[in-house]
Amino acid sequence: MPMNIWTCRFRSHDMLAPFTAGWQITDVNPLVIDKSEMNFLAIYVYDINGKKYLDSLAGLWCTTLGGSEPRLVEAATKQLQKLPFYHSFWNRTTQPSLVLAKDLIETFTARKMAKAFFVNSGSEANDTQVKLAWYYNNALGRPNKKKFIARFTSYHGSTLTAASLTGLSILHHKFDLPAPFVLHTDCPHYWRYRLPGATEEEYSTRLADNLEELILKEGPDTGCYVYDINGKKYLDALAGLWCTSLGGSESRLIEAATAQLKKLPFYHSFFNRTTEPSLVLANELIELFTARKMAKAFFVNSGSEANDTVVKLVWYYNNALGRPKKKKFIARDESYHGSTMIAASLSGLPALHYKFDLPLPFVLHTNSPHYWRYHLPGETEEEFSTRLANNLEKLILKEGPDTIAAFIAEPLMAAGGLIPPPATYFEKIQAVLKKYDILFVADEVLP
Repeated sequence: MPMNIWTCRFRSHDMLAPFTAGWQITDVNPLVIDKSEMNFLAIYVYDINGKKYLDSLAGLWCTTLGGSEPRLVEAATKQLQKLPFYHSFWNRTTQPSLVLAKDLIETFTARKMAKAFFVNSGSEANDTQVKLAWYYNNALGRPNKKKFIARFTSYHGSTLTAASLTGLSILHHKFDLPAPFVLHTDCPHYWRYRLPGATEEEYSTRLADNLEELILKEGPDTGCYVYDINGKKYLDALAGLWCTSLGGSESRLIEAATAQLKKLPFYHSFFNRTTEPSLVLANELIELFTARKMAKAFFVNSGSEANDTVVKLVWYYNNALGRPKKKKFIARDESYHGSTMIAASLSGLPALHYKFDLPLPFVLHTNSPHYWRYHLPGETEEEFSTRLANNLEKLILKEGPDTIAAFIAEPLMAAGGLIPPPATYFEKIQAVLKKYDILFVADEVLP
């Protein structure tokens, strides 16, 4: 057939293209690709008029081995002759499907995958991912977690859900898209959207901040908020006081608490009596902590009560070892360990001591590890840590190593300003403690 007849035949065609609305002018006179060719240098395709093109997109990133790769042609021909198609419904499938699934699972080594799910397109894959994410959150008792965040100028497919995820307005216009559960955030196109003078790292930081703002803007279902009696809304950045990290109204916790309240609201653990939930939780905590084998879990009602108990147990420990003089505790300035008499004494905050005759005589305090605030001019983090470890050793020697029972510290200082330790700090502190046989108590609170 003459080429001009082919061209006229497709001038006004019957196929709806996935990337445009079919009635637009861009669907007239399409480029019709007819065949492919591969050599050792590149992959080419030809249109129906014989014009040659370099296929730099590999079809649409799906013919990376070439459009007419002999091995693929041979394998496809054999399978077409043996079994061209069979479904995977009702516990039926085919051997090639099982073999390919196994190969994919073994190829993906970043993290062990459980299953491979085959679809017919990227659009169908992304539709399925939305469905699976919803199922996952429903199974975890989080039915409100439905929203997806995608990026402007992204492309995720042309079906209703995939086109909604896509950040291209041409796929939304007059289709009532994106769907309400889809939100969009900035495109990470540094060259096009960076601010004048901004580095790539600064640009990435800005986009991450904008993403967080969007997440928080969407409300309690995707964040943790509290309201005062006047209805004013606050982001609960401290998670209560680091004790509601799953959220203040997490449905699974409410359900579990309600079930237990109906069954047995309270029972004590005195006189060799206890409850099943207490035993189960104790066992899980022991197994969860793998850094070193723990013997027992002891339940208390607050962090203050926990630290009071720690002091009591440390004293018992040293008495049992015949070291009754080892009673003193060393804590740190600006630390917070609670508000009871013992815990407030351990805390390094003057407001908890003033006019309460605290701290008690057995509590000593050493330097706060706040590098930014207390380092000397030109002093590195490592040098700052060395100086603090030396000061701790001087304090121990001044008081007498045989009188120091323990050193207590928050791994991440909370009330002191959410301060991470400076480089090598705990390594150097623990070396001093081991040298003088002094216990190290980690008052871990922050999640």
